[in-house]
Amino acid sequence: MSWRVIVVSLIILSVQFTSVLSSVSDSSYTPIKLLRVFSGSKEEVSLKLIDYFLSGEKEVFIARSDLFADAACVGYLGKPVVLVDPKRYYETLLDLKNKGVVRVIIVGGPEALPEEIESYLSSIGIKYSRIWGKDRYETCNRVREAFNAGSRKLVLVDGNDEFGAILAGPLANKLGAALAYYRKGEPLDSEEVIWVNSMGRHSPVKATEFVGENPIDLSVKIGREFEELKLLVITKEDDPVYSASSLASRFSSPLLLVGDTLPKEIADLIREKYPWRGRVVLAGNFSEELIRQIKKKMGWRMI
Repeated sequence: MSWRVIVVSLIILSVQFTSVLSSVSDSSYTPIKLLRVFSGSKEEVSLKLIDYFLSGEKEVFIARSDLFADAACVGYLGKPVVLVDPKRYYETLLDLKNKGVVRVIIVGGPEALPEEIESYLSSIGIKYSRIWGKDRYETCNRVREAFNAGSRKLVLVDGNDEFGAILAGPLANKLGAALAYYRKGEPLDSEEVIWVNSMGRHSPVKATEFVGENPIDLSVKIGREFEELKLLVITKEDDPVYSASSLASRFSSPLLLVGDTLPKEIADLIREKYPWRGRVVLAGNFSEELIRQIKKKMGWRMI
C-alpha cells in the first residue's frame, strides 16, 4: 500500500470520527434505551417479570389478579408479587415451585384466594402464610404492621382508587414510607403524611399531596419525583399489571401509564427527566402497533 493511500484512508477515518462525535454532542441526540416487552395475561406477565429480573427469589407474595387492592398494598415493598387467578391457580403455583420458590405469602382473605390454595401449596412442598383482614383497609394495615411498623411516614390512598394505589407504591418505597388505604373519619397515626389523589382532605399532620386530573397525569406528577433511574417501568392504563408496581419499587422507578397511544406528557417526561442509556420494561397487553409507535417516537431499541 502506497503512502498516498494510507494518508487518504487516515483522512477519511478522521472525518467519520468527527462526524460521530458531532452527532453525539448534538442536543437532538437521544440516548439509546433497551426496550423489553412482557406481554400476556396478568398472571403470565407477573411470572415473566420474576424470570427476568427477580430470578433466584425464594419467597414471593401472591395476590388475586383481578383485584388491585391486595397486590398494591404489598407492591411498595419491592418484593416479588405474583398474580393468581383464584379459579386457575394450580399452574401458576407449580411454576413457582419449579422456579425454586420455597415460601409464599398469600395476601388477602379466603374470599379473595380460597383456602384450597393453602392445601395445594402444602402438597407441592411450598411453605405459606397469609396476611389478611376483614377488608382491604385492615389487610393493608396488617401488611404495614408486619413490614413497616417503625415508619414515621405514611402514603395514604383512597381504598377504592385503583390507579392511586398502584402508582403510590413506588413513591412510598422511594420516600421510605408505608402505604395505607384511607377511609374517611379514620384517625391518622403518622408524623408525616403524603396524600395521593386525595384533594380536599384536611390533614392534622404535615402533609404533601400528589393529585392528578387523570391516571396518566398522576403518573407524570409522581414520576417527576424520581432521578437517576436504572430501569423504567410502563404498564397499560386500560389493563394495568398490578405486579409492575412491585418491580418499579424494587428498582426505584416510577410506574408510568400509557393508553392505546403514547401520551405526549409521558414522552415529554421521559425525555426531560430520564435522558439516560438504560432499560425500559413494558409490562402488559401492548399491541404490536403501540410497541412500534413507542420505539419510533422515543428512538428505543428492542432486546
